[in-house]
Amino acid sequence: EVLKIGDSEKPIDKDSFSWWRERPNSAHLYLKDWYRTQLHWTATEETGSAFSKLSIVDQNKLVIKKTANYFVYAAVVFDFRTVIKVPQVYYNITSFLPVLPHLQPFVLMGKYGGSPFSEKRHTGYLCGISKFYKGHQISVSVNDHSFIDNTPYANFFGIFRL
Repeated sequence: EVLKIGDSEKPIDKDSFSWWRERPNSAHLYLKDWYRTQLHWTATEETGSAFSKLSIVDQNKLVIKKTANYFVYAAVVFDFRTVIKVPQVYYNITSFLPVLPHLQPFVLMGKYGGSPFSEKRHTGYLCGISKFYKGHQISVSVNDHSFIDNTPYANFFGIFRL
């Protein structure tokens, strides 16, 4: 099956993503919507590039199946064109291990952005390698969702076992 995306002249072969989707212990999700600071992700979209071989809890947490080192990444696009002064925003990737409930969720990586001199559009990208244990829950959050650009495919969150 061949899909045409937007005004692209080059069709995309949905089957060409099969190597991407078939990796065990991995996921690549796109932003669906949000509630307060909680981003909701989806593994369903037209191109076939989104998938999840991991459980998704509450539409925003990926659950690790196997203890190993993983590469985790997330991109969030902010659009500040509706305001004069770009506010500060904070976005992060967090981890929580429910089998140790006395431990609070912790920030794996995070970033602040925004100032009077900032660009009106900003893409925040976080990525890194971390060891996760079976049952770990990984999520992405932002402190202010009102400036998220919800253009399809712009915002994504993923992980794969190394």
